Amino acid sequence: MSKILASQNITKIFNKKEQVLKGISLEIEEETFTTILGPSGSGKSTLLNILSGLLKPTSGKVLYKEKEISSFTERQLANWKRNEVGHVFQNYMLLNNLTAKENIKIGVPSHSTSLPFDRP
Repeated sequence: MSKILASQNITKIFNKKEQVLKGISLEIEEETFTTILGPSGSGKSTLLNILSGLLKPTSGKVLYKEKEISSFTERQLANWKRNEVGHVFQNYMLLNNLTAKENIKIGVPSHSTSLPFDRP
């Protein structure tokens, strides 16, 4: 298996004083299941938001398939998120009148032929 996502010495500081993340480094390999655990307020959501491109780290690097996404321009980041990332937010932000599968398909590009859960 190969590394798909990595962080190198990620730090996140809010309001120039509140350090939420301090030197977080990790590697995630393709086709693995990874869990991030910790008590409330420990920075799990902040880390996930940085790894998925929703937030920029104060310092450090985020690498996706060896490309440093933490240095992408806004346009590059928007294209990367559109083509490579799926977000399910803590409060879900789903449309109540659709099934979970239909909600997921809203974000799938029209040229995509199938979803992982469509495969036998």
